[in-house]
Amino acid sequence: MPLPSVASLLPCLSRLSLRTPHIGSGRGKASAHAAAVVAVEPARLVEKCVGFVAVSRFTRGDDPNGATVLYIEELYVDPDYRRMGVAHCLLKRAISTEEDAPSSVAALVVRANAEQQAEAREFYKKVGFKPRARPPTNLTEPIDKDQPEGERQRVPPFTPMSATRARIVALQHKEAGPWEDMVEQYMEASIADMRVRLADACERVYRSGLPLAKDDGVKNGRLFLSRNEDIWNKATAHHQPPKGDAFEPDPMVVWDLLTDANWGVYGAYVSVPVSE
Repeated sequence: MPLPSVASLLPCLSRLSLRTPHIGSGRGKASAHAAAVVAVEPARLVEKCVGFVAVSRFTRGDDPNGATVLYIEELYVDPDYRRMGVAHCLLKRAISTEEDAPSSVAALVVRANAEQQAEAREFYKKVGFKPRARPPTNLTEPIDKDQPEGERQRVPPFTPMSATRARIVALQHKEAGPWEDMVEQYMEASIADMRVRLADACERVYRSGLPLAKDDGVKNGRLFLSRNEDIWNKATAHHQPPKGDAFEPDPMVVWDLLTDANWGVYGAYVSVPVSE
């Protein structure tokens, strides 16, 4: 399946200008030296991943050109970079890859009662997600251009964790915490509506002073994981019981989510100085 790229307005080092006082003065020499350090600093920077979103794309029914259901498999932002708009920018990238049918939706599952996901639930509501009774059952995997249409694979029906099932799981997995925290809620948002809400999401991040590096492309899940171990470890810790949604300690929970994402992973990066 071809990998898309998304155009965004991103900061560029070539837009910066350095104003240096007269070199003859002591202050001028000090400023000139500082300017020289700043000038070479970009060569000493590395990109640090501060957040990512993993997505899967499906279509409703057997029509490969039909309405898309874009599943948000995992959305995570480093706690040090939250409340800066990074999650909004990541979602904008995820939904901006192609022109979808008017009825196309983004979808996800959250824990309905868990305090750990209270902030996430509020965030999703603000960008247009609404609770739905049940997920669609007629989804099929995307089709590659060389794949015979008859070989398109149907997606097994998914049922969010109900209160009844949560009680049973809580008895089987003592580390998972109270059963009430395990109950899940399926949510959907119109992609057309989200595009309006998130139209300037990335620009708002740049205006806030966080210089996201230019990397809009979607990556294969395994490739992303191999290159971003730090953010992967933080996201994995976030999922662990009793507060996380893993039923028992599971070091592979994020690995599985990202490698199962059939579309790929978008990362948000900032440039940071190389550690001496």
